[in-house]
Amino acid sequence: MECTHELVERGAIRIAAATDRDNRPMAAHFARAGYPVTQERIDLV
Repeated sequence: MECTHELVERGAIRIAAATDRDNRPMAAHFARAGYPVTQERIDLV
């Protein structure tokens, strides 16, 4: 994830990302980049 590298170069010490559970390609991309799953959210609409 190129944007992660740029954020770190600019001084970021914490980066958060989010995607829908059903968006498996994006979730896989986050996993490959080393983003751990730290929480889940359920929207009851």
